[in-house]
Amino acid sequence: MAWVIDRVHGKPAGMRTPQQMAENLLVGSDEHKKRATLLKRIAGGLRAQTEGELGLDERERKILIQAAGLVDRMALASSGAAVLSKKRRDDLERRAQSITKAMQPTFGSLKAVSDQVAVIAAVNGYVLEEPHRFDPRCLQEAFDEALGSLADSLARTADTRKVDQVVVQAWQKFNDAKTDLHAQHQDLIEALTIQASASPAGHGGRPG
Repeated sequence: MAWVIDRVHGKPAGMRTPQQMAENLLVGSDEHKKRATLLKRIAGGLRAQTEGELGLDERERKILIQAAGLVDRMALASSGAAVLSKKRRDDLERRAQSITKAMQPTFGSLKAVSDQVAVIAAVNGYVLEEPHRFDPRCLQEAFDEALGSLADSLARTADTRKVDQVVVQAWQKFNDAKTDLHAQHQDLIEALTIQASASPAGHGGRPG
């Protein structure tokens, strides 16, 4: 179990609370549940050994019981984190859905190849690291994935602000950077535009 540090005195501040554990979005509710179950079994096993054939004296049994109690508290914290983690994930998903809907008149309405490339570059720039492998057939898919990533990212900042406000600010920020993004990826935009013009309908964004 991780420890948190008292920044003033530099000393361990104790076991993390369920709230602190649930803040880590990389650890999901199921993982917290599995840890809680494992810890409960460990605590039960420790208690079982106090009456086993190890010949423990009173002091040793007391230490083992105390250890089981600590593991019980760890299990309880993990169970609490599982509940909070699920609630937080559900809240984030609901906000992301609301943000996706709010983005439809702005980000969702972008059809030009240049604008879709700019969004991809701003959100998931790694996708464009090998532009020679990028073609109109994957442009729409990459654009949709970028919008999904953007919605997830904005959802994490929308807990204390209104969804519409968060989307308006993101749209303004994108427009401020759009010209530079177009310039940075001009060669790719031109290549995709030419390919899109020569491809059957439905492959990639609108030329331009």
